[in-house]
Amino acid sequence: MVNLKQFGWRLFQIRVPEDWEMTAEGGGRGRTYIRLEDEQMVRLEVRWDDISPKKEPNVKKSLDSFLNELKERVEKANLKFTRLGLREIEVAGHEGYLYHVRGGGELLGASWYCNDSRRLFVVQVHFRTEEYERMREIFQSLLESVVCHGRKWWTWSVYAFRFELPEEYELYNYRLLSMYGRLSFRSKRDVWYVFAYQGMANVILEERYNGDLKKWFKDAYLKEALKQYSYYKLAEEHRLSLKGHEGRRLIFKPRLSFLKKIVLDSFLWLCDVSNRILVMSVVAPEKVHSVISSEKERVLESFTCH
Repeated sequence: MVNLKQFGWRLFQIRVPEDWEMTAEGGGRGRTYIRLEDEQMVRLEVRWDDISPKKEPNVKKSLDSFLNELKERVEKANLKFTRLGLREIEVAGHEGYLYHVRGGGELLGASWYCNDSRRLFVVQVHFRTEEYERMREIFQSLLESVVCHGRKWWTWSVYAFRFELPEEYELYNYRLLSMYGRLSFRSKRDVWYVFAYQGMANVILEERYNGDLKKWFKDAYLKEALKQYSYYKLAEEHRLSLKGHEGRRLIFKPRLSFLKKIVLDSFLWLCDVSNRILVMSVVAPEKVHSVISSEKERVLESFTCH
């Protein structure tokens, strides 16, 4: 039995094998694309198109078009493309289609339209022919775990780094590398959540920051992730346990009283299991900051660092 983990990105959740990690994310013009890989090959591709409220798509017709495009790419590579199966299924309460094709490897995939989020999905797994039985079971588990609508809180995850946020927060920008990553989210209330990780923490802390976690926070993280607040003064500092690790809570406020009263509230710790520094920052107007304390606690509680 394969161990699965929760993966989430842009209001889409699915359970995948523990060694599958997101290696690509992109899109544009109403389309989103995600790719996950293991150490051997591409394993999972997820694609969805945002659909206008005035137009409900024909899933079968859209899937035929997708498979024809796939056939053209395979045959351009001088490989044979074969459709091995197509049947109706249900995914997350929506009618859809399951397909199986071969062409330079094999694919099991599914397509459906989520009328709640108005998105047309295609999800497919890649495998070698000899892996069929194992991947068929994995793909069935994947489809049973799909969540494409109906949640107020959503999972976000990358590189064994996972947390939950309310639906109102949109991904504003991000930077994802194996050594360092940062995701910034913003709500219409002008509240920001920023999450970051720093790999090889023991080496970087010792060689560049004299083992001082707070120095790394001010000299590296703030300047990269929240440069506009790097001149704020440290108003409060607390030592506390975070996810079983010794950590800090640092609260920064403007140095000058006439500036807009914004609070930068950050939690940071060194995870010795993953050898990474983890940070969660909340930036909010002072009045709002006091109101979202329970939300902030839930987000922090959902954080997984190893």
